[in-house]
Amino acid sequence: MSRPPSARAPWTAAAAGAAAVGTALSCAPWVVQHAWLVEKHGPLGYAARLGGLVLAAAALGVLALAAWRGRPGARASGASARWTFAALVAAWAAYLALNPELRRRELAAFSAYALGLVALGHLAAGRAGTWSGARRRAARGLELLAFTLAATLVGGELALRAWGYLAPRPLLAQDFVDYSAWVENERRPPGWVHFGFPCNAHGNYDTDVPDEPRRDPLVVSIGDSFSLGVVPHAFHFTTVAERELGRGEVYNVGVPGAGPPHYLYLLHTQALPLAPDAIVVHLFLGNDVTAPGQPPARLSGLETWFTRDKLMLLAVPERLARLRAARRASGDPARPAGAVVEPGVPARRLETVAECLAEYPYLADPLLEEPTFRPAGAFLAIERKRAREACGPEADYEGILDSLDRLVAAAGDTPFGFVLIPDEFQVDDELWRDVSAGRGAFERFKPQRVVGEWCARRGVPVLDLLPVLRSQEPLADGRPHLYHLRDTHFNARGNEVAGRSLAGFVEELLAARRPR
Repeated sequence: MSRPPSARAPWTAAAAGAAAVGTALSCAPWVVQHAWLVEKHGPLGYAARLGGLVLAAAALGVLALAAWRGRPGARASGASARWTFAALVAAWAAYLALNPELRRRELAAFSAYALGLVALGHLAAGRAGTWSGARRRAARGLELLAFTLAATLVGGELALRAWGYLAPRPLLAQDFVDYSAWVENERRPPGWVHFGFPCNAHGNYDTDVPDEPRRDPLVVSIGDSFSLGVVPHAFHFTTVAERELGRGEVYNVGVPGAGPPHYLYLLHTQALPLAPDAIVVHLFLGNDVTAPGQPPARLSGLETWFTRDKLMLLAVPERLARLRAARRASGDPARPAGAVVEPGVPARRLETVAECLAEYPYLADPLLEEPTFRPAGAFLAIERKRAREACGPEADYEGILDSLDRLVAAAGDTPFGFVLIPDEFQVDDELWRDVSAGRGAFERFKPQRVVGEWCARRGVPVLDLLPVLRSQEPLADGRPHLYHLRDTHFNARGNEVAGRSLAGFVEELLAARRPR
C-alpha cells in the first residue's frame, strides 16, 4: 500500500533552496583561490573542504526538493529540531577543533557545513519516522544521545559564563586582554613559602619595598618563572646582584608563565609606581620570542563562542592545568610532584645560606641533583619545540619586537635595559646535538642575533648572558650544569653567573640616569 504524500512545505523549501544557492556560491572563493588553499591545506585538505561545501549544498538542495514534493523530513518536528540542534553543535565543535582563533572566512565555510548537517538532520528524522520496531528505537536512542551531548556542551558553557559573570574570579575571566586577571591567577599568593622564603604582599619572590624615602638606588627586575626562580632566595640572581653591588636594592618582580605583554602590565602597575632608578626586563629566549606582541582584539559575545581560548569549557581546565604545572615546575624540586606549601600553613623558614645548603646539598654540587622532568623524553620534547619555534626557518619575531617597542616607550625617561636569558640548548653543546638531530637547518643563536640587532638599532642597553654562560668551566662530567637537571631554569651556579653579570649591567644603567 502506497503512503499518501505529505503536504508541501513551501517555506521550508524556499529556505533550504536559498541556503543551497548561498552554500554553492561560497564554494567560488575556494575555487578561485585554489593555489593558495592547496599550499596552505595540502591537496587532500583542499579537496576535503571543497567537497564538504559541495555536499552541504547538495544536502540542502535535496531538502528543498523533498519539502516541495511533500516527502518525509520536509516538515519540522520534535525529532528534526533535536537533530538540527545536534548538527549545529557538531559543526561548531569541528570548527573549534580546526581553528584555534576566530577566522571569519573559515567560519563562513563552516556555517555552510552546518546548514548541510541541518538538512541531513531533517531528512534523517523524517526517514526514521517511517521506520518501526528495533530500527525506530535505535534511531530514537541515537537522536536522544546526540541531543543530550550537544545540550550538555552548550549548557556547560552557559553555566561557566554565568558563574563568571555572577561571581567574578580570574579562573573564569572571559577577556584576558585585562592582564590583571591573568596575573592574579598565575602569581603566588602573599605569604607563599618558596624554598623557605615567603613571597611578599604582591606575590613577588622578594621583600617589600619600604614606603619611606630612600637614599640608595632601586632597580626593578621584571621576568617570568626565572624571576620566581627554583633556588632559595639567597641564591637568586637578583640577590646575588644586590650583594655584588653593595648598595641599593634589585627588586624582583615576576610571574611564572608570563610573557612580554605581561611584562608591560607589570611595568605599569608594579615598577613605575615605585619611581625606580632603573628597570630591567629579563627575556627568556626559549619562549618569549614566540609570544604575541599586540594584545588580542576585544571580541563580541558571539565571537567568543568561536575562539578556542575564550571558550570556558576549554579555557578553565587548561588554566587549572597550567597553574598546577607552574606550581610544580617552580616549586621545591625536593618535594614530591604536586606538593606545595599553601599560605598560612607552617613551613620551615631558611634564614641563612648555611641552612639552605644543609637542606638542599645539590645547591653546592649540581651533580647530586635529581631530574625534574621524568622521563628524559618529556624534557627533550620541550626543548625541541622551543628550538623549532625560536631557531627554525619559520620563526616569527614580529610579535616580540613589537613588545620591545612598547616596553621601551612605557619606561619613558627611566633608565631601561633588557637581559637576554638563553635556553639551555644554546649553552650545553651536548643537549643541542640531541635537540637539533635530524631537525633541519636551525640557527642556534638566532634569538640573540635578532633581538640584539634590534636593541643596537634602537640604542637600547642589552645584556646577553649567552657568552658568559658558555665561558664557564664544565664540571667533572664535562657538562656546564648551569640549569637544573632537566628543568629549563637556572640552578644555583647559573644564578650566580647571571647575578654577577646583572650587577655590572645595573651599574651601567645607574650611571646613565638623570639627576632627580
